[in-house]
Amino acid sequence: MLSGQSELSPCVRHCCLDANDVCLGCQRTLVEILAWHSMADSQKQQLMAELPLRQLGGKPSASSIMNQNKKA
Repeated sequence: MLSGQSELSPCVRHCCLDANDVCLGCQRTLVEILAWHSMADSQKQQLMAELPLRQLGGKPSASSIMNQNKKA
Protein backbone atom coordinates (compact mmCIF):
# COMPACT_ATOMS: atom_id res chain seq x y z
CA MET A 1 0.00 0.00 0.00
CA LEU A 2 1.18 3.51 -0.74
CA SER A 3 1.71 6.00 2.03
CA GLY A 4 1.54 9.74 2.57
CA GLN A 5 0.46 12.12 -0.15
CA SER A 6 0.55 9.39 -2.80
CA GLU A 7 -2.97 8.37 -1.71
CA LEU A 8 -4.37 11.89 -1.82
CA SER A 9 -5.91 13.59 -4.77
CA PRO A 10 -7.61 16.96 -4.94
CA CYS A 11 -10.07 15.57 -7.49
CA VAL A 12 -13.68 16.00 -6.38
CA ARG A 13 -15.14 14.21 -9.44
CA HIS A 14 -16.69 17.43 -10.73
CA CYS A 15 -14.46 17.72 -13.77
CA CYS A 16 -15.16 20.54 -16.17
CA LEU A 17 -12.47 22.76 -17.66
CA ASP A 18 -13.05 26.48 -18.11
CA ALA A 19 -11.73 28.57 -21.01
CA ASN A 20 -8.31 28.72 -19.30
CA ASP A 21 -8.10 24.93 -18.88
CA VAL A 22 -8.70 25.13 -15.13
CA CYS A 23 -10.95 22.48 -13.59
CA LEU A 24 -14.05 24.01 -12.01
CA GLY A 25 -14.13 21.18 -9.45
CA CYS A 26 -10.61 21.02 -8.03
CA GLN A 27 -9.12 24.24 -9.47
CA ARG A 28 -6.10 22.46 -10.96
CA THR A 29 -4.90 23.36 -14.42
CA LEU A 30 -5.02 20.72 -17.12
CA VAL A 31 -1.22 20.49 -16.97
CA GLU A 32 -1.37 19.87 -13.20
CA ILE A 33 -4.06 17.21 -13.61
CA LEU A 34 -2.06 15.35 -16.24
CA ALA A 35 1.16 15.56 -14.20
CA TRP A 36 -0.36 14.59 -10.83
CA HIS A 37 0.76 10.95 -10.86
CA SER A 38 4.34 11.83 -11.76
CA MET A 39 4.70 14.66 -9.22
CA ALA A 40 6.81 14.21 -6.11
CA ASP A 41 4.95 14.18 -2.79
CA SER A 42 6.43 17.59 -1.95
CA GLN A 43 5.03 19.01 -5.19
CA LYS A 44 1.62 17.51 -4.44
CA GLN A 45 1.67 19.01 -0.95
CA GLN A 46 2.54 22.44 -2.32
CA LEU A 47 -0.26 22.25 -4.87
CA MET A 48 -2.77 20.97 -2.29
CA ALA A 49 -1.90 23.97 -0.09
CA GLU A 50 -2.52 26.38 -2.99
CA LEU A 51 -5.87 24.96 -4.13
CA PRO A 52 -8.02 26.43 -1.31
CA LEU A 53 -6.79 29.90 -2.31
CA ARG A 54 -7.83 29.21 -5.88
CA GLN A 55 -11.29 28.18 -4.65
CA LEU A 56 -11.59 31.66 -3.13
CA GLY A 57 -10.99 33.27 -6.50
CA GLY A 58 -7.22 33.22 -6.74
CA LYS A 59 -5.58 32.16 -9.96
CA PRO A 60 -2.75 29.64 -10.28
CA SER A 61 0.33 31.45 -9.07
CA ALA A 62 3.29 32.16 -11.29
CA SER A 63 5.41 30.27 -8.77
CA SER A 64 3.25 27.13 -8.77
CA ILE A 65 5.03 23.84 -9.38
CA MET A 66 3.73 23.31 -12.90
CA ASN A 67 4.46 26.87 -14.00
CA GLN A 68 8.05 26.42 -12.81
CA ASN A 69 8.32 23.20 -14.82
CA LYS A 70 7.03 24.89 -17.99
CA LYS A 71 9.79 27.52 -17.75
CA ALA A 72 12.51 24.90 -17.41
